[in-house]
Amino acid sequence: MDQKSNINVTVENYFEMWNARDARTRRTLVEEVWTEQARSVDPIAEVVGWDAIDQFVAGVQQQYPGHTVVGTGAPDQHHDRLRFPWALKSPKGETLLTGIDCVKVASDGRFIELVGFFDGGVPAAS
Repeated sequence: MDQKSNINVTVENYFEMWNARDARTRRTLVEEVWTEQARSVDPIAEVVGWDAIDQFVAGVQQQYPGHTVVGTGAPDQHHDRLRFPWALKSPKGETLLTGIDCVKVASDGRFIELVGFFDGGVPAAS
């Protein structure tokens, strides 16, 4: 698989991770998407490592039950950098939040560091 295909799979798995309600499935996806000591930072959190990332995703799922995170455009990559837009959708399909994630990518296609930006404020929990 070429690097671009590998990156696309990693991004698809990233969104699957956000939407996986089963703890084992989510953890497997965390390890497939992120390097072991990866860092994720956005306006509401800064976490490092598989355990912290997994706990953060589980917490967001609890705060926004039934919501999904979806990609809203194709990933854009050059060198070891990647960016992609996304949206947080309510169970009714309403968009609550949009943003863009900027990522440093390891040679195996996994995320080393993600910096997320929100378009607007943080939505109220459901």
